[in-house]
Amino acid sequence: MPEQMPALDEQSQRLQELIAAHKNIKDIPMEELVNVGYERDFRGVVSKIEEVREYDFEAGVHEAADALSSVYEKAKEDIIVVINGSSVNVGKSFFRRTLVEELAKRGVPVGGSINAYTGLDVERRKLGEAHTKPGSKPQSVYFSEEIDWTAESLTEKFQRQEMPRYAADYYIGIYRPDVPFREKQLPLADIIVKNDHAINKSKPK
Repeated sequence: MPEQMPALDEQSQRLQELIAAHKNIKDIPMEELVNVGYERDFRGVVSKIEEVREYDFEAGVHEAADALSSVYEKAKEDIIVVINGSSVNVGKSFFRRTLVEELAKRGVPVGGSINAYTGLDVERRKLGEAHTKPGSKPQSVYFSEEIDWTAESLTEKFQRQEMPRYAADYYIGIYRPDVPFREKQLPLADIIVKNDHAINKSKPK
């Protein structure tokens, strides 16, 4: 007697129904995937949504520094970090500067910022062409500040060949309480930081 396949849980069953309705998993709108508890990354890989922990500013700095210190110990190439803000004036640059200071205390070198997250720029850093100091560990941390990046928006960039073949190694989502990330649009983030200190510089005084 052939072995029976285990029954799908309700969440998996709903995903299978979506696939059947759209014929191709890549054609399922992101919002419909999110509604059944799944997300799709910019390469088209679908996986269950995992809860992303949220921190205040200070705790977020320490959490990110802990994570990056661990990544650095095992890294064989440069580390790319994306600070993904919900909008402008949410504290991306201040968070980066504070995190850089914390990394320096832990002996983790920072190579600088990536002003344009392009394939050439990231590949140059990943290949280590920027490092010339002999006898030192060549890996460094590089930062890119972006706005409102989601898996869906990166899919579009990847399809237009605006993305490098390397994904970032760590994503930090940051927002002001009055400017949250958009509903149904999951930010790319390993952690999310709620920044109560940020000021809307564009707001008239």
